[in-house]
Amino acid sequence: MSVLVDVGGTNIRFATLAADGRISHYEAWLTALYPGFLDALAAYRELIGLAEPLNAVAIAAAGPLKAGSIRMTNCPWDLNLAALQAGLPGARVHLLNDFEAAGHAVPTLGPEDLRQLGGSGADLASPAVVMGPGTGLGVALLTPSAHGWSVWSGEGGHVDLAPQGAREIAVLL
Repeated sequence: MSVLVDVGGTNIRFATLAADGRISHYEAWLTALYPGFLDALAAYRELIGLAEPLNAVAIAAAGPLKAGSIRMTNCPWDLNLAALQAGLPGARVHLLNDFEAAGHAVPTLGPEDLRQLGGSGADLASPAVVMGPGTGLGVALLTPSAHGWSVWSGEGGHVDLAPQGAREIAVLL
């Protein structure tokens, strides 16, 4: 059994992924209720009765992944890949930015899943951006390549804006 986790500054969401691809046991809790990620995961496993060893844990977390760690921006957790692997012996642990994770899902979408906001028709083979609010502003860029899609994560909420002129200053105010 594998566990899928979305960790944000406010909420943590869990689900299980069975070998047949079935997703179940969805739960969403406040991150503030737990001192750390492994504590929250242990509580989730206890709640759903998941005593068997985990095959894999995929963690998508809000914040930039640097040197194998995501230091949560609006939550006191530090998700360190080496520490997570040590705390989950035998499981493959995958750690990535939350909007990077969303970006990996975009190529699976079809035209019926998309809503055009402006411009001419969408080109599903062109670069794309995934962007959305949470506790911050998450962004990811998708670029097509010879081997499929590359996903580049970013943190839109952690950039400086330098307005150029009175009109741009008025927009920011």
